[in-house]
Amino acid sequence: MRVLIADDSAVMRKVLRGLLEGMDVAADDILESQNGPGTTALLAVARQPVDLVIADWDLPGLEGAVLLDALAATPSSRQAEVLFCINPQQRRLVSEALRKRTFGFIERPFSDAALRGWVQALTRSIDEQKSMAGRAILKNILAQSQEAAELPFFLRLPSAMIEDFLRLADRKNLPAETVLVESGAPVASLHVLTMGEVEITQAGKTRIARDGDTVGEVAFVTGDVAVLVARARTPVQVVSLSRPRLTELIQRHPRMADFMTQLVVKPGRSGQPSTVKADFTGTLQSMSFADVIQLLQITGKTGSFMLDAGDRKGGIYLESGEVRHAWVGEAVGEEAFYELASWTKARFSFVVGARAGALTVKQPTMSLLMEAMRRVDEGARAPTPRLNEALGHRP
Repeated sequence: MRVLIADDSAVMRKVLRGLLEGMDVAADDILESQNGPGTTALLAVARQPVDLVIADWDLPGLEGAVLLDALAATPSSRQAEVLFCINPQQRRLVSEALRKRTFGFIERPFSDAALRGWVQALTRSIDEQKSMAGRAILKNILAQSQEAAELPFFLRLPSAMIEDFLRLADRKNLPAETVLVESGAPVASLHVLTMGEVEITQAGKTRIARDGDTVGEVAFVTGDVAVLVARARTPVQVVSLSRPRLTELIQRHPRMADFMTQLVVKPGRSGQPSTVKADFTGTLQSMSFADVIQLLQITGKTGSFMLDAGDRKGGIYLESGEVRHAWVGEAVGEEAFYELASWTKARFSFVVGARAGALTVKQPTMSLLMEAMRRVDEGARAPTPRLNEALGHRP
């Protein structure tokens, strides 16, 4: 993930960089700018798209709304997530800008934990967008029926594509008998064997995968659970590429989609891939209410987000990512939304396309969410000394 920090305070840039590196963002993937001209220059010359921009709303020479325009005019980073650091008096300007484009904002003074929560939420959104893009690409691949090549997968790729594949992938050396893919389990990454042998057992039949072969590729493409067991026959080396990373690779090398097509239609692969399911479930302990709503909004989902807290139940209906109805108990509309936003322990599920009730909400989703967060955080904000010192000069 590539991040651009745009702030005129060197102390604040250092704090943000430390937080990002502590969240496993590579130091080389963090860009810094202290003013507007520097920011636009970095956006223009960045070799890779910027995924996340963390910026001071009143950055010298590039006020927040103008920065959004600059991003819109930069094709490579047009889809970047944005988190603004704002002062209370800037709320009106933020609300006006939200009518044009969705983004996150955090109000000064704020704690490390609050800032980390926003970055984590936006990071998940970035990964989800890349995963969705990857799934869309893979779904198109499944619809194609071109004849497969017989060479091992890796040997079919051009050298530049192999180089980027290896750079983006995770590499592991595993002992014999290690289970790489387990029947009934999802396959989150495309595994390519670069050394050793893997025994693959499916429907009572066994085959051996060797250097350059893939493991569990059909389940990876479809999103279904695996219907085979892959076990290392010898010590092996495996490189694994996640869906977000695959999306990055295809963005740089569009022909990668053709090679993926050859991969999944290769003769001898048994079973027809099923359609990827869009519904999902979880708990608010593992994914917060704000994270889920932002994810549904950013990805333009239509359907019902249902919450069950045992003795309390409620839900939210969205159309193309915008909240149109909310209910909990006898309450409906915006107040019901704010009540649900205060829940921290509940199971949730999202049913794509499911319509629920009359339309009772007219406010934009992000405006609703900001007001909900304000209500939840009111009176509970406790800035850390380090950030207070870093931001002490702010009004």
